[in-house]
Amino acid sequence: MDYINATDSELEQLVQQKDINAICELGERYLYGKNGHEKQYSLAYKMFHKGEKQGDKRAYKGLGDIYHNGWYMIKNEELAKEYYQKAGISVVPKDNPPQPQPQPQPQPQPQPQLQTQPSNGGGTSNRTSAVNTDTQLQSLLNTAKQQHNASDYTGASQSCMQILQEVQRLRNNSMSYQGNAPIDKYEIDAYWLLAFIGYNTQNHQQFQDYIVRDGVLALHPWGAYLQYVIHMLDNAAGSVLQSDFNTLLFISNNQNLTMSERGDVFAAIADLISKGHGKKEGYKPDQAVDFLQEAANCGNEFAKEQLGYE
Repeated sequence: MDYINATDSELEQLVQQKDINAICELGERYLYGKNGHEKQYSLAYKMFHKGEKQGDKRAYKGLGDIYHNGWYMIKNEELAKEYYQKAGISVVPKDNPPQPQPQPQPQPQPQPQLQTQPSNGGGTSNRTSAVNTDTQLQSLLNTAKQQHNASDYTGASQSCMQILQEVQRLRNNSMSYQGNAPIDKYEIDAYWLLAFIGYNTQNHQQFQDYIVRDGVLALHPWGAYLQYVIHMLDNAAGSVLQSDFNTLLFISNNQNLTMSERGDVFAAIADLISKGHGKKEGYKPDQAVDFLQEAANCGNEFAKEQLGYE
């Protein structure tokens, strides 16, 4: 078998058979970018962790480099030295830090220009408003999301409040709305962003105020996970965590969850079951591992670590 020139898919099939040469070759591609391969440190660690179980020196060398350079795992020279010794390397290699990729700088987003409506007298009204189409509401929402992603929480909050004001105005004069998307959607998305901002800024009361608004958890079910995190941080009572468990269980198959978000939800359910919640629903603490496995299948790194990547 020509491992060096084999494709990734060919190597992955051999990895399933615990072929140590395939494991280490794939690990080295992910770690060092061999043959122009994209570096993926988490996958490299996973491969070398498999190789470690077979006592392979290439795997030990790879793990030594990971801990020596602080790739994916926290830099740990003592652990790196142990792996290098197992690999038969007596001299610690020079640092070879990963090259950081340039990150695009967020550009300030201009606020959508609000049109002026003609008054009944044929002139121009002094009141600027006229956000009356779904395109304009979506533009406001996009601005709020971009501000939030750039950690401009003040700007994002102001944009969200503007959306809520415009939605209320349109409700009071429904004939002025022109669009196919229901205005409720923009209201719910604004509530969600305001809740998320509360989480980001550790304003737990703001988070609670908005996460309970109608429709928010249905469209943004990951909010139930953030609610669980907040309750854990606040040392909430057992009855509150039991309520979180029921909510997380209910939304775990919500189609609006991304794969990553679903992994968070399953990991949270596993944590709560391990702490004794879910007994009324028939769950036993040792069943937590089943939900950890579901989380790991979704790519959740915490669950993978707990399960030893098995």
